[in-house]
Amino acid sequence: MLRKLTKSDLDEFVKKCKIDYGVTIRDKRDSRLMRFLGKLMFFNRDFTEHYVTTIGRTIYWPNFVRDFDKDVERSFRIFFHEMQHVVDYSSMRYSFCLSYLFPQLQGLVLFVLSLVMAAIFKVPSPYWTLSFFWLLLLLPMPSYPRMMLEMSGYSCDMAFKIWYENDFKARDYNLIVKQFTGSHYYFMWPFREAVLQRLANIDRNVRSGNVTGFKKKVYNYLKDRGIV
Repeated sequence: MLRKLTKSDLDEFVKKCKIDYGVTIRDKRDSRLMRFLGKLMFFNRDFTEHYVTTIGRTIYWPNFVRDFDKDVERSFRIFFHEMQHVVDYSSMRYSFCLSYLFPQLQGLVLFVLSLVMAAIFKVPSPYWTLSFFWLLLLLPMPSYPRMMLEMSGYSCDMAFKIWYENDFKARDYNLIVKQFTGSHYYFMWPFREAVLQRLANIDRNVRSGNVTGFKKKVYNYLKDRGIV
């Protein structure tokens, strides 16, 4: 007979990830970097207080002590999601950051390079002002690499709900679609039907047992403990 996930299961999972992947958890409210980013991310007012953020192998959690005690199942699901980002970062390293920030980072880099080249070659001012064209890439626009990285994370949310609750409701679909198409991730993939299609594919793979990599390890962890 299957049993409910407990705080002990969550703590043991976190401990195992810290040992296997070198991950650390920090309170987001105590991070100067996170507070600074929160001011920059005007398009997501909930960034500092409600969003868990992973950079490299560090997970910044708004109040992980409270959450881990208050809602074990939700905390496990979120940590599972963020750990997938850690795993993806470990395999991609710096290309993970470049991919996630593309195309906005590309626009900023090209803008700076254009100004430098204009100064070196003493380009007349009417022409070097064309460098500002690259700043258009800082505007909200589709970002396929960022979408794929977040889809990797959200596939863990889906997998956990399907394994643990044996269900993934229309409401769950809509919440994820909103993340991809709205301002939360800077309108990274504003194509609702395309997002739904990808989520449906993930749903089928999870239900058929077609999961690999870190997700497979998590499934085995939950199965060995009699939870799924």
